[in-house]
Amino acid sequence: MLKQLRYDFISGILHHKKRMLMLAAVIIGIYIFDIFIYKGFLKPEEFIKFLFRGMMFTTDEKKFVLPNGIWLGINILLSLHIGMIISDDISFYGKLRLLKLGNKIQWWLSKVVLVCVSVILYYVVIIVTALICANIAGLFGVKYVDSNIVDDISTYLLTGYVFKIVLTSLMLSCIQGVITLFNFKIGIAGVVIFLAVTMYDRTHRFFGNYLMIARMKAGIEMPIVNMIVEIVLMVFSVIIGMYLVKKKSVYIWR
Repeated sequence: MLKQLRYDFISGILHHKKRMLMLAAVIIGIYIFDIFIYKGFLKPEEFIKFLFRGMMFTTDEKKFVLPNGIWLGINILLSLHIGMIISDDISFYGKLRLLKLGNKIQWWLSKVVLVCVSVILYYVVIIVTALICANIAGLFGVKYVDSNIVDDISTYLLTGYVFKIVLTSLMLSCIQGVITLFNFKIGIAGVVIFLAVTMYDRTHRFFGNYLMIARMKAGIEMPIVNMIVEIVLMVFSVIIGMYLVKKKSVYIWR
């Protein structure tokens, strides 16, 4: 198991470090873009709120609401990253590793750990880059603008919101990982559908609302129940993956 984890970390994280560097470059580009939009520098917490703000709940069924491109891009990039990690591995050396390991369950559990670590690392890169950008501006004595992207959110509350965002992404990525075992495109399509339903949800209950700070601030019904269900779904997807990997032959996956 440890050897498989070591292999997955090398092939799934270290070999894809360029993607993380590109992600950091994108966040830097967004901060520079925001300087022109807000005519000044955003505070660190305001920039994080900007990245994960999402959209307010839609109330008019006949009115088309333009999606938040930044929020949508961050989530789609994550789904592509997770999908490619698993798909590339299965298409090439992953099958040989599975045959050498001889234990499908350990092989799959190692992939689950890889997915979870990749999701957490993805958000760490975003948040650390955002904090560095905003704090560097402060070190040069630049005055921050009063943007109030999402009002009345303390640092403590913002930390809780980010935790819920990461937890929801972990659930979504684990489910995507199971689907990607059989088809990369369907896994991506499933995430896109999930995001689309989230953007135009009017129930105030859908899990995807926990990916948006604006909606968490506005209020989501049954938050504790939803968090528990997300954890259950994540565990359930891992169990389903174990069952499918055990029953299916590796040779017919691709």
